[in-house]
Amino acid sequence: MSKDQPMTVVEHLKDLRKTLIISLSAWLIFTGAAFFLYQDQVFDFLTYPLQQMSLELVILTPFEGFMAKLMACAFAGLIISLPVILWQVWRFILPALKAKEKKYLIVIVPFSVLLFLGGAAFSYYFVLGTALNFLILTAGSGFVPMLGASKYLSFVTSLLVPFGIVFQLPLAAFFLTRMGLITHQTLRQKRKYAIVLSFVIAAIVTPTPDIVTQSLMALPIILLYEISVFITWLFRKR
Repeated sequence: MSKDQPMTVVEHLKDLRKTLIISLSAWLIFTGAAFFLYQDQVFDFLTYPLQQMSLELVILTPFEGFMAKLMACAFAGLIISLPVILWQVWRFILPALKAKEKKYLIVIVPFSVLLFLGGAAFSYYFVLGTALNFLILTAGSGFVPMLGASKYLSFVTSLLVPFGIVFQLPLAAFFLTRMGLITHQTLRQKRKYAIVLSFVIAAIVTPTPDIVTQSLMALPIILLYEISVFITWLFRKR
């Protein structure tokens, strides 16, 4: 079959299965490595915001401590295996590009990794601590904070991962622009809808219903949208 000949549905499904198997295998391998070699370091890193507040986690069942460490290492495994996973994802999407534009894969994957790490880092250093302080302090007096280990790790990962995904927006804008699916004029016209949608997305993906945490996610999405408008204009088809 010629390289430029469209793939059949069966071939797409086989390629998707290959993508999922390789991505999942990489994630499991690095998760296992993190668990057996660096579980304490990973756990200390993810619980550092609590240490700054002089709070400690508790386990409510004998199994919860093990699951909390495993959850922390699963997140670390995801971060370490990002280059493999994103390479597989973009490789799967690659057939949608024209032959002359497939060279962008070499550039897209490193930028995709950096954007994900940037989003997760932004969430860790600027959002996580603020959200924890707000939620605990606004509870007022009469409560003694006793955070379950697994619940806390679930809260952390549900903040960090969505931020990493949302930070892919400028790259997606570049990709869709090169495919001719969007233009900067269209994005400018839809700006007011994008602002509303940003708060809707924030309300869906953030693990808490408070307006502070949702705003801390919605505002970066709006900023990323504006960056995407500029990228769309910069790389528009002439």
